[in-house]
Amino acid sequence: MSSLPSLHAEIKSAVTASEKNWLLDMREVSAQVGRLALNQMEVRMRKWKSKQDRDPGLRNIRVGDPIELASNDKTECEIRDGPVHPIKRVSCVTFFL
Repeated sequence: MSSLPSLHAEIKSAVTASEKNWLLDMREVSAQVGRLALNQMEVRMRKWKSKQDRDPGLRNIRVGDPIELASNDKTECEIRDGPVHPIKRVSCVTFFL
């Protein structure tokens, strides 16, 4: 029974050290994630600015607007030109702009 308090202290010390290491790792990783997010946002803003320069109708639309999000969408939609014509593949952006 006399070793129970010392065992308790050892466990507490190990858990505390482990928790401190985990917190330090999270701090470092979150800083990296933040830098990556800021870099990606810069790239996104530059792309949107170049689209706005090419199309004056987009000048009042901000980054994060549904139109900006749809214009970055890479999926394609299928539309038909009547019952006889073949399927045309167009960008979904066509429907929003």
